[in-house]
Amino acid sequence: MFKFPGLGGYHPQPGARVGDVAPDFTLPDAAGNPVSLKDLLGRGPLVLAFFPRANTPVCTAQMCSLRDAEAQLARRARVLGISYSDQASMRRFSEKLHLPMTLLCDTEKRVARLYGVYGFLAPARVSFILDGQGVIRAVIDRVTASSHAAQVLKALDDAGL
Repeated sequence: MFKFPGLGGYHPQPGARVGDVAPDFTLPDAAGNPVSLKDLLGRGPLVLAFFPRANTPVCTAQMCSLRDAEAQLARRARVLGISYSDQASMRRFSEKLHLPMTLLCDTEKRVARLYGVYGFLAPARVSFILDGQGVIRAVIDRVTASSHAAQVLKALDDAGL
């Protein structure tokens, strides 16, 4: 598989592998409100969907796939999209596409490093499936953007969530 220079790849590391407790973090959402992983735990499964950049074609396909399956996903898990994009870009992206999920801005690339998806220009397109206690139950490291929702739903099924 061809890799673009500067784009992240998934590098499993302690804390970011299946069976590990996911690293806690706090990031601003598209409106600038802080969102902490620890505050979301205990309310059911979570999907942390890393994507390279807001408003790019493949990222649009990935997020629209999740948006279009929102009714199915919302019954099973809460979805968080995470990218290096800034708040203004994420806000425009969310509004333009009517995205129901919370988009988080990892502009300092800290969370991408914690989860082993760091790239100089953009994080890897990887999704982590967490149970309600924050344990990583699945990692989707070969995301197919246009059918990502189906991948997430299958991972939730396979994990018994």
